[in-house]
Amino acid sequence: MILLHLRGHPVVAVTYGTVSSIRNRGLGGKQVWIKDYDNGYLHYYAHLNDWKRK
Repeated sequence: MILLHLRGHPVVAVTYGTVSSIRNRGLGGKQVWIKDYDNGYLHYYAHLNDWKRK
């Protein structure tokens, strides 16, 4: 599934998990990868403007 938002809109993870990777490369630009606690799936968020730790 692809979700589009306006620039600067905050992104919230769809599941609980562990950040497995933070990247800035390739076609996705700035990316955050999260490994799901429940089933081990990897979810990623790409084309990000920036990232902040909470």
